[in-house]
Amino acid sequence: MDAEILAFEMPGMDVQIHQHAGFQIVYAFETPFNTQVEGNRYSGICGFVIKPQLAHACSGVSGKFAIINIEPDSIAGRILYKALAGNALHVFYKDEDICALLGIPGKGPEAVYTALAYLRSAQNTAKLSTRVQQVIDIIRKQSARGANPALLAASVHLSQSRLSALFKEETGSSLSKFILWTRLRQAIFLLLTEDRTLSEIAAETGFYDSPNFTKYMHQMIGVPPMAFRKKSDLIQVL
Repeated sequence: MDAEILAFEMPGMDVQIHQHAGFQIVYAFETPFNTQVEGNRYSGICGFVIKPQLAHACSGVSGKFAIINIEPDSIAGRILYKALAGNALHVFYKDEDICALLGIPGKGPEAVYTALAYLRSAQNTAKLSTRVQQVIDIIRKQSARGANPALLAASVHLSQSRLSALFKEETGSSLSKFILWTRLRQAIFLLLTEDRTLSEIAAETGFYDSPNFTKYMHQMIGVPPMAFRKKSDLIQVL
């Protein structure tokens, strides 16, 4: 189920006002930075968690960062929604603030990894029926490119509407979003590890063309493909 959590360790860079489709956790390992959200400025922070579709910008960004993007309707997304308790943003001033928000133990720079492991554990321990697990396995095996909801439903002897309802009930996410996030994860991996054009990567992972790939990557995690490629030797997928 970790297709719904896209996490990176990467060098910081100032970003202009943007918004993204998922929850985002940002954590600075070394140097405090500033962020601006809906006209409010927060200075000297070490990170934050922000809800989807909330416009924000970051400045004074340097050093190493952890960036965690989480599909909002997933189990991990629901955990963050509950932890935020109706707030759009939670700012971190100390390393352990991310674990404190989630109600788990954790201190020091490793706290963000503890939080990531906790969210992934919650996501991966979801009780899935045989049919839903089979569909997930097919999506991953096919690299999501050929994952068609109608064909997936037929492969497990369900109607498309029944599979969609069952998938949503058991995973928290829609089938279409799971396919999209799987495609994006695979596209980012190719972007970081192979010398291919954006058009080739888009075609390989089912995004049709490079503008389509760029659009979804920017919408979902707030960073366009070429910004990743320029720093590919410094980015680690977690």
